[in-house]
Amino acid sequence: MPKTPPRGAVNTLRAYGPRLLRYSGVTVVNTAVGVSLLVIFFTLAGWPGVWANSAAVMLSTIPAYYLSRKWVWNQSGPNSLMNEVVPFWAMALAGLVLSSIMVGWASARWSHELTVYAANLASFGLLWVVKFFVLEKLLWGEGDTEVVATEVNLVHRITQPVDQTNDQLAA
Repeated sequence: MPKTPPRGAVNTLRAYGPRLLRYSGVTVVNTAVGVSLLVIFFTLAGWPGVWANSAAVMLSTIPAYYLSRKWVWNQSGPNSLMNEVVPFWAMALAGLVLSSIMVGWASARWSHELTVYAANLASFGLLWVVKFFVLEKLLWGEGDTEVVATEVNLVHRITQPVDQTNDQLAA
């Protein structure tokens, strides 16, 4: 007999699902903008890989910030430099550092355009999930007390001894 997922997991998926889909959409747009800029700077302009990647990341962060703020997390009103812009750019900078290291390594090792693009995409893929939860928990999603309560309940249920969980499910 198949197990049904805990109600907490379903509620968490319901709470995060639409936001995660919008976040994924922003990621697709940001990736398209970033890779397009990387192609322009690296392939067409002939910039070194690290410089081309740096410019592409910094420029693509601008639409990513606005799309994330307004479309994913439904934030309105004035932007807060210290509470929103600086942390968002700090995460972009972390992505830039990681991707620059990977792009520089790929460019030096294989000196083929596709390896530079793959290194760029792989590095940002590593940071994707972490960035979502940082934005959700620390930047814009802090008002979702129902989601936090659901997660706490889920963690509590998972960490309970099996006997207690079975007794509670039967009740």
